[in-house]
Amino acid sequence: MEGVRQVSPWRSERVPTGVPNLDRLTGGGLSQGDLVFIIGGPGTGKTVLASQMAFHWAAQGRGVLWLVTLGEPNEKFLAHLSEMRFFDASKVGVTFHLVNVSRFLPEGLEGQLRVIRDTVRSGRYDFVVIDGFQGFRGFLAGPSEERVFLSDLSSELALSGITQVVTSDAYPERYWESPEFTVADCLIVLTRVLIGGRERRQIQLPKMRGRDVIGGWHSFSVDNSGVSIHPRIESVLLPGEAVSVAEQQALGVPGLDHLLDGGVPKGTLTLLVGAPGTGKGFLVDHFLAEGLRQGQPCLYVCVAKAPSDLLARAERFGLPFREGEASGMLHLRTYDPARFDPDECAAHIFDAIESYGIQRLAVDDVGPLVEDVTASGRTLEYMTALAGHLRGHRVTAMLTSHQPELFSTALSLRALPLAEVADNVIALRFAEIEGRLRRMLAILKTRYSHHRSATAEILLEEGALHVVPHPRLRETRPESAPYYAEQVTQHEGESLRPEQRLRP
Repeated sequence: MEGVRQVSPWRSERVPTGVPNLDRLTGGGLSQGDLVFIIGGPGTGKTVLASQMAFHWAAQGRGVLWLVTLGEPNEKFLAHLSEMRFFDASKVGVTFHLVNVSRFLPEGLEGQLRVIRDTVRSGRYDFVVIDGFQGFRGFLAGPSEERVFLSDLSSELALSGITQVVTSDAYPERYWESPEFTVADCLIVLTRVLIGGRERRQIQLPKMRGRDVIGGWHSFSVDNSGVSIHPRIESVLLPGEAVSVAEQQALGVPGLDHLLDGGVPKGTLTLLVGAPGTGKGFLVDHFLAEGLRQGQPCLYVCVAKAPSDLLARAERFGLPFREGEASGMLHLRTYDPARFDPDECAAHIFDAIESYGIQRLAVDDVGPLVEDVTASGRTLEYMTALAGHLRGHRVTAMLTSHQPELFSTALSLRALPLAEVADNVIALRFAEIEGRLRRMLAILKTRYSHHRSATAEILLEEGALHVVPHPRLRETRPESAPYYAEQVTQHEGESLRPEQRLRP
């Protein structure tokens, strides 16, 4: 093009997009001079993604020409865009230029190319965005003319070092049927799918010339900050470091810590599995409270629970959750089950580890997470990557999982997909003993430490939680235990019931 700067056609500068994790998928961003297609069905986020990149470039002082085809007027487009946090009105007309070419579309191939050439000549641009190529397509004479239009335009722009971004309505499963995609250097596909009854936005990069990308589908979210991509964690995380068994972490319940010979090794993942009401949430609360008492930053991730309910429950047991939250040592994150995204949740966990130095993590419960990744066929891959990342950062974690059988004693670890990944597995169940409903606990597995094989009872009283192991004959009282179950003929837990006397 005359009047436009010429650059070396062999130059391949990488251009960061400013979209969280998109550059991670592409290996550093887009390539200068490339033709980039963003495709997907209506409402998948194509325009948001393109405009987010455009304003990122405009904020760096790089010229962006945004061409609008058939669609909403410029004023309406900017009004909608102003709701986004990345929108900067001060860049409009300075480094971000918006031009509506709708009236030139009936002029056909040559007329459309002429208008774009003249517009590009009139300013100094680094990026040209065509939003809604389907508007051009309707005024071109068939697939061959569409290909000529894109090929000629992208070649001229590439010689000037201008990167071209084009959005177009197309369904991902049939994108190869559209001839214009064959000339694209980079193809970004957006879609919406249903997984376990929940809608999920997904992104894929099936084509990028001269570059290795992280393949497969990745989830993403759209809000007023723009598009945020959450790569499949198993595709971006390296294996974690080995666990050091030298440093034990108490779980905050003396009877349970006694069964675990003092606790679990730092950096391990403990799975609590049991029926609803068996006490999993209470054990998680005490696990985090012990971390707070030791000065460890903690993260509590919950599904379908309100933060106020968690704080109120902790108060009944005198646990310092409110103080921890006020001091910035305890971070609460809750999710709506209908909108839960495992990769987004993992991204939030990793961000918290980096930002706050999290040392203890609790997830209550992992049911929606397991359902989602199981439906995608990636349960072990996801959980292995998650556990490895936590281990590498020496984060001690506790996860809860529902076991539907209320009174079952035949619990098979093979039926629990998380048990293969978890370092420690603790099972909770109900048992009817002498006409009373009891909460029972047993440690099924520890990977890096020893544990006692005795069954224990969980006693819940107002403001107190006890785990009472079966005492051994002639076993001496542990000096560190604040209570001790005497050797009696009835079940050991009876010595801690209200009508019985506690030994000091």
